Amino acid sequence: MYAQYLLESASATRKKSSADSKVEYRLATPEDYDIVLEFTKSHFFREEPVCRNLVDSAQTLATFLGGKLKRALQSNLSALVIEKTTGELVGYRIATAVQRNAKIEDWEGENEENTNGARNPAMSASALEVFGEPKKNVWGCIPEGVDKIVRVELLFVRKDHQNKGIEKKLMKVFYGNRKLKEEGYEGILSDATSIVNQKLLAKDGFEPLKELLLADFEAEDGSKLPSIFDNGTTKLVLSFKRL
Repeated sequence: MYAQYLLESASATRKKSSADSKVEYRLATPEDYDIVLEFTKSHFFREEPVCRNLVDSAQTLATFLGGKLKRALQSNLSALVIEKTTGELVGYRIATAVQRNAKIEDWEGENEENTNGARNPAMSASALEVFGEPKKNVWGCIPEGVDKIVRVELLFVRKDHQNKGIEKKLMKVFYGNRKLKEEGYEGILSDATSIVNQKLLAKDGFEPLKELLLADFEAEDGSKLPSIFDNGTTKLVLSFKRL
């Protein structure tokens, strides 16, 4: 049994190493906006659970996330995964720096701005609100004394590159705990709308700050969410890891 375990572990390691040899990671820059936006419309829109279950228009999603993507690409905290043979974008970590009591970076105001800009029949009120719901009053949940954090907005890998260890590496590439501490960061905040990412965050030491059961959510217009998404997700989780 133990020998079999070693063989399986070695096989899994080889697969991840092989996957790593086929992709490369680099920091994202503002010049990457067009390819990041197109990737979001072409892949994130079709594969992310909230989008796949609730959003009808890729363009509406782009309107909703456009400003957020632009700000994140200026942060020097976002990362891209590029397939070596094709040069195609196959995954990303979209992250920003957030300070307690900040004005421009305040995500509740940002979410309201995006929601108002994107509100139209192609995107239900429940879809718009559920993206922002976990982040409401979040500073009230983050421990006192923590004033500067990394906020991971999106962490996503294209379907054909999932389950190869890329998601796990994306969580840390270009910013180890020591580097972040040296730059004054005191924690990392990430919300997960996928059951897979929720498990990944938990394994990496993140603790849930807020949970939103899909079955309990009701939008302002009275619309509700399905109690379970098609990938098995039953809740949205906002998680935090102190550095």
